[in-house]
Amino acid sequence: MDEHKQGPRPAPIGSGNPRITVAFPFAKIQLAEPARELAELAALVRGLAEEIAGLAAAADPDQAAAAAGLAAEARALAARLGAA
Repeated sequence: MDEHKQGPRPAPIGSGNPRITVAFPFAKIQLAEPARELAELAALVRGLAEEIAGLAAAADPDQAAAAAGLAAEARALAARLGAA
């Protein structure tokens, strides 16, 4: 009964534009080259991984393949980050 006392509902308002606007919580996205310190860290990790691969090959041939794979991944990462 209360519904009748409130009166008619207003008609929905539309602009006729089917597009939707999406707002992101940030003003802009900035892309930058990796920091020099990150490249230096990658070079350090590469050196450590290569050293571990050498030690593993001498100590336990069964672990040599896993250590060599880790060293290869470290080399690839260092190259992507621009480490010399």
